Amino acid sequence: MERLPLKEYARREGISLYQALKMVNQGVLKAETIEENGTKIRYVFVEAGDVEDRETDDSIPCEEPIQKAPSPIASFDSSILEKIASEVAALRQEVARLQDLVSKCCAKT
Repeated sequence: MERLPLKEYARREGISLYQALKMVNQGVLKAETIEENGTKIRYVFVEAGDVEDRETDDSIPCEEPIQKAPSPIASFDSSILEKIASEVAALRQEVARLQDLVSKCCAKT
């Protein structure tokens, strides 16, 4: 049996500390609390093969090169893109006009 701190067990299993503590309180995991250097540390007992470090790369290598998805803009009709571009230009002019008004208003005070 291997003895791990509760935080380490939660990290290795990919669960939250709360979930690990809940498992201990429900009796799913065996645990003990030990006082070390004036602090109480809760240790979880697990079988040596139960907890494996998940930091290793278990991914399957891809033989085919990954292709980029086509741009969503390319699927639009050109008339729609022209309309959007004209609306953007109009909005930029409106923003510039409003910024001028705000700067004139702030300059007077």
